[in-house]
Amino acid sequence: MLLPDFMYQQHHVKEGTQGYSVKDGMMSMHRLLPDRLVVVLLDSGFLAFIVLVSLVLYVSRLGFYSDDWSLLATMDLADDSSVIKLITIMFRDHPEMRSRPVEVLHYVVLYKVFGVQSWGYHVVNSTVLMANAILLYICLLQFRSPRTLALSAVLIYILLPHYSTNRFWITASVVPLSMSFYFVSLYCDLRSLGTYGWRFAIWKAASAGALLGSTLGYETPLPLFFIIRF
Repeated sequence: MLLPDFMYQQHHVKEGTQGYSVKDGMMSMHRLLPDRLVVVLLDSGFLAFIVLVSLVLYVSRLGFYSDDWSLLATMDLADDSSVIKLITIMFRDHPEMRSRPVEVLHYVVLYKVFGVQSWGYHVVNSTVLMANAILLYICLLQFRSPRTLALSAVLIYILLPHYSTNRFWITASVVPLSMSFYFVSLYCDLRSLGTYGWRFAIWKAASAGALLGSTLGYETPLPLFFIIRF
């Protein structure tokens, strides 16, 4: 369930209506859910399509740039290519990443899967960008934003010109990944509102875990942490 539909249901109940019960409201909620879910899925597909169109024009021609080569050299020249050893070497040779273990793990996993083939890195990064558009849209719906406003805000966010560095530069690809964790954390925190007991604990635990992943990935989302309500 993406939206608490009972909040919408209240607007359809006429004042003074007799015989309206909680059971009736729940039944109406379940009847409304499929339509709302279809809308969310269609809008998510639309956002993914827009991001994809913006990527296909250049993504096949992208390669490695600047600091990408330093990171690749560190891993490619290692005498032991195991994940643990590569992580250890990355921490040793790139001390600026010691506070970002998620970033190091991100690069190591990409290297283990794709080696020095740049296309794989960019496909993964493009997928993360599409996921971020959908995650932000769902979060805005949870904030009760109108559909048109939510779609417009996401399109502006994902197509901003000065956002382009995260599209081209693999060294910066951890930033969109960090934002993915943040959006998941924000969604879980919003879903926890109005819940109690074990449901509240599960949503809060998931929110805290995703927030930790975002923090250990990159510091860009730090100013947004104040939105989270604990």
